[in-house]
Amino acid sequence: MKPLAFINFKTYPQGSGNKSVAFAKKLKKIKSPYKIIAVPQLVNLSEVSKHLPVYAQHADCVQLGRNTGYVAPKSLKLAGCQGVFLNHSEHKIPFRKLSATIKECRKVNLKVLVFAGSLSAINKMLKLNPDYIAYEPAKLVGGKISVTSANPKVISKAAALVKKKKKVKLIVGAGVHSKSDVETALLLGASGIAVASAIMKGTDKQIQ
Repeated sequence: MKPLAFINFKTYPQGSGNKSVAFAKKLKKIKSPYKIIAVPQLVNLSEVSKHLPVYAQHADCVQLGRNTGYVAPKSLKLAGCQGVFLNHSEHKIPFRKLSATIKECRKVNLKVLVFAGSLSAINKMLKLNPDYIAYEPAKLVGGKISVTSANPKVISKAAALVKKKKKVKLIVGAGVHSKSDVETALLLGASGIAVASAIMKGTDKQIQ
């Protein structure tokens, strides 16, 4: 199986509105050794899903019904989503609510990627049995220092923790900028990477 590359569009201009579909088409054309999964804004999910596998940037613990302003996992599934990001450092969720939200996602067969910013947080998130845990120290998000160069040993430790749950896989994020960063993460035991600014703010050459 190819390593995974989650491309988080966040709310960057290049991934907003009609540009989100154009960007997804550009990503689809890349001859990549990785399986690319787009993580677009909620309003663009359905259109982007026609070109790439998609995960949502967030979901709420609600069912279809009277929940104005919330995002129901069932709605995401109907929009073509394969999975969802939960507990990103830019959108934290209290643990009990996170647990309940994962259960709602499971009911509609959405895969779940949960973010954790430390080894202790990884241990805690393992109790929820997500499909993926993304190790992403908040202080490195959007920065110039890669998590693989800041403290590579901690990635090995994170991988060892995650291996305790056979069905859970480790994803590495925060500051991933180069091919070398990705290769290092994989060598240290990750099953893939999560990246945002390095791609969304990069040139066509950097995206390749």
